[in-house]
Amino acid sequence: DPVPTGSEHDRLLEENRLLAQRYLELENASRRQIERLQAANSLLTEGEADMRLLLENAAVGFALLDLSMRVVSANQTLCTLLGCSREQLQGENFHNLVYVGKLPSLTRLTGQAADNSPRQDAIDLLNRDGPLVPCRIAASDWIADDGSIRGLFLLILDLNDEIRAIARLEEMEGVVAETGKARDLFLETVSRE
Repeated sequence: DPVPTGSEHDRLLEENRLLAQRYLELENASRRQIERLQAANSLLTEGEADMRLLLENAAVGFALLDLSMRVVSANQTLCTLLGCSREQLQGENFHNLVYVGKLPSLTRLTGQAADNSPRQDAIDLLNRDGPLVPCRIAASDWIADDGSIRGLFLLILDLNDEIRAIARLEEMEGVVAETGKARDLFLETVSRE
C-alpha cells in the first residue's frame, strides 16, 4: 500500500475523527435506547406483577382457558370455589367443571362474539367436595399481541351469598305480610268491640 501524502493523510485523519465521533454518537444513542427499553421492560414487569397480584387476591374467581377449553391459569378464589388445588385444576377441561344441565349455557357463553364484547350467564359449577355452586360467569376472548384469539378469560362470581340474601328477603317479606294480616285482624277486632 502506498503511503498517503500530507494532504491525503490529513483528509484521512479528519475522516477517521468524524467516523469516531459518529460512532460515539451512535453508541450513546444506542445506550440511551437500551436504557429506555430496560425502563419500559421494568414497568411492564411491575405492571404484570401488579396484575397477577390483583387477580390472585380478587374476591371473584378467574381462569384463562386455551382454545380447547383447558385451564391454563386460575386464581385461588376459583380453586376454593371448586374445592380443588391449582395442580388439579391446571389442564382440566372447563366442561368437566360445569353441571351437565348448564353445558348449553357454557357453549353460548364461550362462543366468540363478533365484537369481542364480554358475554355472561348463570352457570352451576361442580364443587368436588360439596353441592353445586351457582355462579355468574363473564367470558371475554383472550387476544394475543398479533390479534389472534388464544382462548378465553373468565371471571366467576359465586352467587351463594346473593341467593341466601334473596331467601332472607323473601322470608322477611313473608313475616311483614303476616304481621300486616295480624295487625289488620287486631284492628278489625278492636273496632268491632
